[in-house]
Amino acid sequence: MSHKARWILIAIISAGFTIAVYWSMNDDDNATEKLTVFQNPSVEEVELPSGIEEVESREDIEQFYEAQMPGYKKAKEMNIVQSPEQSFDIPEHEGCLTVNEIWHSEYQIFMFYTVDLAVFEDKENSPPHPFFNVSEVNIHQENGELPTQTHPVHTSERDYNLFKIHDGKLYSLIQIPRLSQEGMDQQSGSHGPGSAIDESALTSFRIEMEDGFHTTEESKVHYTYEPGQDTLYSGRFNEKFEQDGLTIRLKEFERGLLSNKISLEMEHEDYDAASLEGTVTIGGEVFTIDHPRPNRKDPDTFEIGLPPDGDEDDSVKIDIDHVTMLRDEEYSFAIDVSDYDEMVESDKNEQVRLNPEEKIAGHLNTDIILEEKNYNPSANSQFRLSYVQQSEDEQLFLSAQPPISYGEFNSNESFSVFIDDEEMSPNPGMGFENDTAFLDISSYTLEGAEELRIDFNKAAIAQKVDLTEEIQLD
Repeated sequence: MSHKARWILIAIISAGFTIAVYWSMNDDDNATEKLTVFQNPSVEEVELPSGIEEVESREDIEQFYEAQMPGYKKAKEMNIVQSPEQSFDIPEHEGCLTVNEIWHSEYQIFMFYTVDLAVFEDKENSPPHPFFNVSEVNIHQENGELPTQTHPVHTSERDYNLFKIHDGKLYSLIQIPRLSQEGMDQQSGSHGPGSAIDESALTSFRIEMEDGFHTTEESKVHYTYEPGQDTLYSGRFNEKFEQDGLTIRLKEFERGLLSNKISLEMEHEDYDAASLEGTVTIGGEVFTIDHPRPNRKDPDTFEIGLPPDGDEDDSVKIDIDHVTMLRDEEYSFAIDVSDYDEMVESDKNEQVRLNPEEKIAGHLNTDIILEEKNYNPSANSQFRLSYVQQSEDEQLFLSAQPPISYGEFNSNESFSVFIDDEEMSPNPGMGFENDTAFLDISSYTLEGAEELRIDFNKAAIAQKVDLTEEIQLD
């Protein structure tokens, strides 16, 4: 090729390149203009609540997520946290919400998301609405195991500690119940790990912002869950307790990412076992057993939920002191309230506390002591009672626990409350803590009254148990 021809070819190529650059610079869809349009503003350019912290690194975000949801980092190491990186445009706003990670755990789903700061540019100022809040997750699948479902998101939109800012984005997370599946037993499904899930479903979010509510369009998100994936370790117990018709079998301890769990069987020949009291010691830390949860599929199996522990803990010990059961047995006690009008007549807004400390009834080796009457004319009045064993040698005694078994939510089937022989409906609230019972009642019902009486159709009885076992954790 001659020298002249070579320069002509170079000129043609240069001209073509110039025209291509010119056309690309004027194309509305070119990458340069996209960068300009969708580039996130700085924190200083948007008005976000001052309580939201800006952090410097992705490591800070990882620590933030771990603080909000302990076990997050370990779950990522175990590869059970998915990374869909699915974005959802927010109507009437530039920028989008992006679901970066999803952890479908045994009982809940955690969604870790970011929001472009561009979303908050040129926003309207409407104080009754939060600056940003995901209030609902909608999941829809035409074919598959997942029925259409809507999950409300319960968060405190004013708690700015639930947000962090990094690299032009707002970081946060939401949690919803585990996904329901076709044919799921709703009672057991809400209290158990359920079956495996490996499904893609159309997902959308309802978002509340200062300019009102917005619902994103649906986009496919993949959800996966394998039963037992959150379990780090499990160990078997061996101890069994049998006495006076009561049988307790300690079964298994499970160490999990989000919680620990002890399962046991508990049954009585004549009565319905309802609860138990005792302690669990893990790594030197003692936890009080609080309302073991029954297995809906097996009424004799109970689960004790415990907070997660450190990997350095090498043993777990359980001590059971007594078991609470229900039996058809009537008893009652009465409280003198004839002094109510006299006590509160001087000041209708003043609480009056009285400490009678008197025995008002006795039943099944137990004295019922009226410890306190708290008259509060402007709200509810409260009565505090203690249940004291008459003899430590007896195995059975009356429990302060309200005699309501799991699944029996209508307290009127177990006890009734009367004001001067007139039955109240519905019953006032009753609670308990250890050997103490509390009764709350509307103060206006006490005006002019002489006696408050409680009749029990069923008795909560407790049987002493001496059961201890410790196992070593590998």
